[in-house]
Amino acid sequence: MKFIVFIFLVFSFLYADTSVLTQKEKEWIKNNTVKVGITDLYPLSYLNKEYQKDGFANDILELIIKKYQIKTRTVDVNQGNIEFAFENGEIDLIPLVNNSNAKSKFGSYSSEILQVNRILFVKQDNNSIETFDDIKNKKVAIINQPGSIENIRKKHPDITILETNDMRESVEKLLEGSVSGIIASPIIIQRFLEENLTIGLKAMPLISFEPSNLYLFTNKKKPELYSIIEKGLNSITIKEEKEIFDKWFLKDLAKLPLKLTKEELAYLEKKKSINMCVDPDWMPFEKIQNHKHVGIAADYMKDFQKKLGIPFDLIESQNWTQSLDYVKKRNCDILALVMDTEKRREYMNFTKPYITA
Repeated sequence: MKFIVFIFLVFSFLYADTSVLTQKEKEWIKNNTVKVGITDLYPLSYLNKEYQKDGFANDILELIIKKYQIKTRTVDVNQGNIEFAFENGEIDLIPLVNNSNAKSKFGSYSSEILQVNRILFVKQDNNSIETFDDIKNKKVAIINQPGSIENIRKKHPDITILETNDMRESVEKLLEGSVSGIIASPIIIQRFLEENLTIGLKAMPLISFEPSNLYLFTNKKKPELYSIIEKGLNSITIKEEKEIFDKWFLKDLAKLPLKLTKEELAYLEKKKSINMCVDPDWMPFEKIQNHKHVGIAADYMKDFQKKLGIPFDLIESQNWTQSLDYVKKRNCDILALVMDTEKRREYMNFTKPYITA
């Protein structure tokens, strides 16, 4: 399966300081134990073999817990019962994937932590579905989470949505033929397929839906908790953020072998340098700062240069639109980081993903 999923982390890069907490918030922390709900959303949030909360979102949350010395208790929650758990006071907080415009009477969304694409998965032998037109009047499955389905229904009224409780139910419905596809994030469906030795599914990356966002969702009855979490997210440093991001989403390029053909070596020798365009303002992935390429993608580009033995010359642009225009005009040989879309394939070739989520 070939697909690229990009994620966007949105943090304020300030250093942690408990003095940012009000006296009321400090007292709340002292007198309360936060019940953290965990659903199976590997690698974003899940319970590991030791029945401890784990995953990208929980690593982020753990930074806040340690910085502010918050007492917590872990509660295992079925994805279809999140609202019920909040309504009955079973949980105070949960990492939640949802639509950015979703509203809830039970809780409040933190600042956006992560954004992931959602695409269609179909049976491996299904060759009749290639575009959105092919799934009109067909039934597709999607895991039920508060607000996550409403937007898809509005934008695609000609698709019949079957709500499921978890990934197992979605996959079973697809394999038994009850639905024609599954709408899911590749990072969430991946673990289920691997652990259950499930084969026979393929991704359709060109049939993509509006990305969902990852938040820390807190009980509306506990406004102090919401403000504490927000201040905690704002306290996360670039270094802390990058370490967690690397842990869960980046591949180790240093271990990848490099074998070039004679033709490829001759091309590089003649080329001398590679002109590179980037997104000038897309941190933590990349940006142009003081005429230099910085960020996560920049670190990878440095590795690529070392492996290839040829310099990458930065072609500066004012914005992303201008970078794309430079590629069309062949002012640039490569873009450091870009999403694979059907329209862009008209003038670009795409590598396998080196940043996945």
